[in-house]
Amino acid sequence: MQIMKWDDMKLLLDIARNETLSAAARALGVNQTTVARRLEALESGLETRFFSRSATGLHPTAIGERALDHALRAEQEMLAVEKLALHSEAAESGVVRISTLDGLIADVLMPRLADFRATCPDIRLELIASMGNVSLSRREADIALRLNRPAQDLAVTRKVAELGFAVYGRRDQPAEALPWLAYDEMMAHLPEARAAIAMMAGEAPVLATNYPRALRQAVRQGLGRAMLGCYVGDADPALVRLNGPDPVVRRPLWLMVHPEVRHSARVARVVDWLDDIWRHDGGRLAG
Repeated sequence: MQIMKWDDMKLLLDIARNETLSAAARALGVNQTTVARRLEALESGLETRFFSRSATGLHPTAIGERALDHALRAEQEMLAVEKLALHSEAAESGVVRISTLDGLIADVLMPRLADFRATCPDIRLELIASMGNVSLSRREADIALRLNRPAQDLAVTRKVAELGFAVYGRRDQPAEALPWLAYDEMMAHLPEARAAIAMMAGEAPVLATNYPRALRQAVRQGLGRAMLGCYVGDADPALVRLNGPDPVVRRPLWLMVHPEVRHSARVARVVDWLDDIWRHDGGRLAG
């Protein structure tokens, strides 16, 4: 019989909180198959069913309810220890975790990281790439940058920028000859994906993916045209905007910080650094 780990308990909590595998997958930023496979492996390894399946979703079994009680207590104890550590460190040192999209990490935060390290050498950043919404209240991150404003998470939230999206192709290829590249079904609900679908007018894409950076690479290889973030497409000399000077879609970017950490000196320094980025790069981000 396998040994249960914290990641296993967290999986049970995420499934219970979201009630379906697809909703849990969106929250975790992975695909539904991954969640289903992890749950199946856990239940098989422990020879126990934690959830019963029905047309309306997944429901905890009797032993699942008891396991969730233990997992919730474990989560609360971990948060309590982290809170002790947080309030014991008023100095500008320690770890600050930022969760955001991988594209923002690579193309917006990383180019400014050397400046931050020069002014705050005692703060260690953990940059967590995730398409799903992390829970700040459960301390999965200290700061989150998201395109969707959370409805329930107890976070201090403010709009810090706008991200523009436009259609790009290779500069050396005629636009009319380029087929479409698209987001897959997992991302079809996003405003930029819906706008791209409308522009396709029924044309089937030759490639679909849930990985936006893969779309950029496909466009650079001359495989077709795709909806990309303007901060990515405009910065690439090999690409050209095909839909005109204005973005097709603009989406607000939200910065979220849990109330219990926003007065931490190290978190405040990181937020100041991020605010400098928005002031400097706001126009580029908006497209």
